[in-house]
Amino acid sequence: MGLEAAQKLENVKVADAEAAIAASEEESRRETNARLPLKERFSDAMILGDSQAAGLPDYGLLPASQIAATVGCSIEDSDIHIATAVEMNPSTVFFTYGLNDLERYENGTSFAGVYAEKINTLRAGLPDTKVFVTSIFPPSEAAIEKEPFLGKYWDFNEALQNMAMEMGITYIDCTAIVEEQYYRPDGQHFEPEFYEMWLRLLADRAGI
Repeated sequence: MGLEAAQKLENVKVADAEAAIAASEEESRRETNARLPLKERFSDAMILGDSQAAGLPDYGLLPASQIAATVGCSIEDSDIHIATAVEMNPSTVFFTYGLNDLERYENGTSFAGVYAEKINTLRAGLPDTKVFVTSIFPPSEAAIEKEPFLGKYWDFNEALQNMAMEMGITYIDCTAIVEEQYYRPDGQHFEPEFYEMWLRLLADRAGI
């Protein structure tokens, strides 16, 4: 083996070792974070959204200072939440809108177009902040039967996922944690224990 080839091999070994160490350290950090209380994990993060997020302080899961959300809020009405986030200057922001937009928008594409505009507004004010987009929770079958427009959530989620990919933003699919036992009578909101699972999922995916 020539000297140049040997040096290349040695560089590869060093790079592999460094990557392995970095991966191990990241895994250790995530395991440590997972043991922390939610309030600590979200201490430098904010959640923007509608009633799903607005109720989190009421359940004692997060302080009101980490939430900018309004019951019944549409993505079109999120400017006040974005302004609050810019003022607070968190390192991480989660966008959790959509439930109240299922009736307002004809399809997911038009919804995602407005969503992207709002994210760009936040990015203009907080260029170094990490932004995450969450999926819309599936309403119950009974709720969809009562209000068929709620069944559009899958189309809206697909549009959100595509939007996030195009913008280089992480999309967090939260649909897998939804189970019948957690629904409240309206089939659109959930019991407090569900929201704790939701927050842990968001924190894990964001690495906070």
